[in-house]
Amino acid sequence: MKANDLFLLKVFSTHTVFEIPYYQRAYVWGEDNWKRFLEDMENISLVEKPYFIGSLILKQKETETGSTYSDVRVVIDGQQRLTTITIFFKVLSLKRNRPQIFNDFLITLSDESDEREISIHHNHIDKEAFNKIVNLTEPLDLSVDENGKKIEVHNRIIQMYNYFNKNLNVDKISSDKVKRLLHFVVIDLGSEENEQQIFDTINSLGVTLTTSELLKNYLFDEKNEDKYNKYWKPVFEADEEQKKYWDQIVYSGTKKYHLIDLFLYALLMIKMRGGDYSVSTEDKLEYEKVAKLFPSYKDFVAKYMGRDKGKLMVDIYKSASLFKEKFNPNCKKESVTSDPGLERVNLMMFALDYTVMLPYILYVLMYAEPDEQTKIFDYIETFMMRRSIARLETRGYNALFTDGLITNRILTAEELKAYVNRDRDATYRAAKQEEIKNGIKNIVYINRQALGFLYMLESRLRSDKLAATQLFGIGNYSLEHLLPKKWRQYWDVPENEELAEQTDDALYTFGNLAIIPGSLNTSISNAPWSVKLAGKGNKEGLLKNAKGLITLDEYLELPEWNLETIRYRAKKLYQQILATWSEPWDVQEEDF
Repeated sequence: MKANDLFLLKVFSTHTVFEIPYYQRAYVWGEDNWKRFLEDMENISLVEKPYFIGSLILKQKETETGSTYSDVRVVIDGQQRLTTITIFFKVLSLKRNRPQIFNDFLITLSDESDEREISIHHNHIDKEAFNKIVNLTEPLDLSVDENGKKIEVHNRIIQMYNYFNKNLNVDKISSDKVKRLLHFVVIDLGSEENEQQIFDTINSLGVTLTTSELLKNYLFDEKNEDKYNKYWKPVFEADEEQKKYWDQIVYSGTKKYHLIDLFLYALLMIKMRGGDYSVSTEDKLEYEKVAKLFPSYKDFVAKYMGRDKGKLMVDIYKSASLFKEKFNPNCKKESVTSDPGLERVNLMMFALDYTVMLPYILYVLMYAEPDEQTKIFDYIETFMMRRSIARLETRGYNALFTDGLITNRILTAEELKAYVNRDRDATYRAAKQEEIKNGIKNIVYINRQALGFLYMLESRLRSDKLAATQLFGIGNYSLEHLLPKKWRQYWDVPENEELAEQTDDALYTFGNLAIIPGSLNTSISNAPWSVKLAGKGNKEGLLKNAKGLITLDEYLELPEWNLETIRYRAKKLYQQILATWSEPWDVQEEDF
């Protein structure tokens, strides 16, 4: 290994090819990065001062006898910067109509030929877009088609080109100064050295490598490209739609993850808990740490899979194909069916933030019989809705949905019911009737929680009633406090202060909360009940905005809204919840 501090002109030479490996991520920089880069290039052009842009980690690639290229370096880290610099100089040369500005990024194919080509060979993901730009002969606008019609551009390299083409001010840039003063720390690895040790811990200018990128690099190299094309590319990188699916951000509690990393975590939990491998208790505890997911995979393959990467490739391919077919993080935009099943479980995981269930749901999809899957998903909804409305403990859910249900191979609904209710006084069991009652009457709910519960209830109630309105996706609804939050400011306050304080206490409870399409204008939302119902002028009220919602409709006929009506609606919601998500031990009761 050798490390050198090199200026840009020294990095590029007449015969060196920089090869972006096919297993690396696509170009990912965005507008904030490009804006900062242009500002930095303008600053370099103003002062005679070296500017450090970061490190490059390159690995010497052995070239075969007779190869066109005498020196090929695999870019282990640095493709974001190399790509950006190359496109920057290409745009600069086009806008100045001076091709020689770009010549330093070209290589001669031989000493006997004048033929030249770009010195950076991009991977399969960005190759077409990158080559399209470097071969331009004039500064075309690539945000429009040949007819001048605006088009949607997904590729980041073309987006970068369009940004530079629009924002690069040639009068503020000195190409000579940038080439002389821009410098890197270049780390050169020999062809025999193991780049994995470095690659594992790389952060590229704040763009942290995901588990999937590290795992892909671990599984594939130029020697088994056929396996990459068979087991990884078809399910993860076949096209832009697939890449966008796996790269989307999903929240799990207060943390956010790429969807592909949540999938890989779920798969590892299934493999280590599912019974095929005798994983030690110590390793199980270590593998459950999401932050150490990639090292856990490597350790698992070494200790329990006999270093059989091929077996892992097949497992990932099969389970990822199933995952993409069944899991829909964008379900918030779509109306949900009233029928029990996976569609409603998707909504709970990705709209109500119960992704903790994901490993077990994937396990059920992989191993349970189809008819049993629907029954399991139906009971999971009952279990989670009752516990959530009762506001029961959630900290142990990860253990329940991995160590509990997967380790014990729970693959029927009856097994699931028996397992979670084996001890009626345990912390993690279905909620009791009195706990749900307390949740409805007394617990304060934040907007997202209450909206989710009411939407799930509304959608289930439509299974046996003909609703007067269409149900939209949950993302189309907002939570409305029927008695406004600032009711003391806008509504009549009872002379009895005790009654007023009880009304304050009921303000954020279920009886006073409703979902409505869109949202009411603030002046209508805070207005007296009669105006809130009818609206005023061109501002709609509840009668037009929310008519037909089963959880709200009958209350829109009431002449007033107060503590008494809040309690009345809370009782009705309680009865609807017990009827919708019932347990055998529930009993009919008059008192509420």
